[in-house]
Amino acid sequence: MRNEAAGRFAALADPVRLSTVEALARGPRAAGDLARLAEVSPSVMSRHLRTLQEAGLVVDQRDPEDARRRIFSLHGDGLVAARAWMDQVQAQWGEQLAAFKAHLEAGDLHS
Repeated sequence: MRNEAAGRFAALADPVRLSTVEALARGPRAAGDLARLAEVSPSVMSRHLRTLQEAGLVVDQRDPEDARRRIFSLHGDGLVAARAWMDQVQAQWGEQLAAFKAHLEAGDLHS
């Protein structure tokens, strides 16, 4: 899971890919629309979308009216997995903080 999380977060580290995910959070979009929004060429957007797909964050399907046009949307499973990893880390951090607090409080009682 750690390698998958690393891949997802690495994909999101790029500002264009992050803004693409934010745009897709508002609804599915064609690749060309995403390129215009990000102010990049279609070929550059294609590479960013491929990275997001490989990270499991977006999926695509062919437009039923134009098979050459691909419509992208967020992939819920990839986002849920990233969130689950963050929740796990947060829970472990919370446990560590609680243990540290208990240790400090116990030390204060003996002083």
